[in-house]
Amino acid sequence: MNVSMKQLPESERPYERCEQLGPEVLSDAELLSVILRSGTTNVSALQLAHQVLQKDEMHPNLTGLCYLSREQLMEIPGIGRVKATQLQAIVELAKRIAITVPEDTMRMNTPESIAHYFIKELRFETQECVYAVFFNQNCKLLKKILITKGTVNASLLSPREIFLEALRCSAVNVVIVHNHPSGNPEPSTEDARITEQIQRAGQLVQIQLLDHIIVGNQQYYSFAEHGKL
Repeated sequence: MNVSMKQLPESERPYERCEQLGPEVLSDAELLSVILRSGTTNVSALQLAHQVLQKDEMHPNLTGLCYLSREQLMEIPGIGRVKATQLQAIVELAKRIAITVPEDTMRMNTPESIAHYFIKELRFETQECVYAVFFNQNCKLLKKILITKGTVNASLLSPREIFLEALRCSAVNVVIVHNHPSGNPEPSTEDARITEQIQRAGQLVQIQLLDHIIVGNQQYYSFAEHGKL
């Protein structure tokens, strides 16, 4: 039914419910409608929120927002440039909140701790991303940088870039992390070749490659744990 927000009793309006009872009592669609604030002439903000949540057929829920591009969001009548940008900003905030606490305390205690951090960070990536993670002599995190995004191969992944950055931040240890969007973290022949290439380059500048970790769907593969470093 095309019922506007003003036609709803105040006790049923998402914004008022959020204000009076707190956001935890709202459904996903109600929370999203609070952010959208307005719909169109024929569609309320709440109805529009339901359309947004159902836009990705593979993920007809909040998760789907992580896979929708700006252009796909704008295909929904009532979602223009501003609303699409706001929704993408909220998704990015949610991702950063999910990883902020682990990043502050991340140490190279176990490959598992780093893997779990990046499983969250790279969960929604549809392309391979390679990160270099730098640590000091006490194994405290100094910095992480995105080295490359796309198909991972030795010709695109430059050890020179990795170790120049390591020298800039006075790192003595480095961990390489990348994702397999397929969800299967088992390394390819190319992954093994890249690992060997980076390890050799690190030995020349006395910066140790502690591990190369591949993350998938709630799984990971550690070259160090498998005795390959």
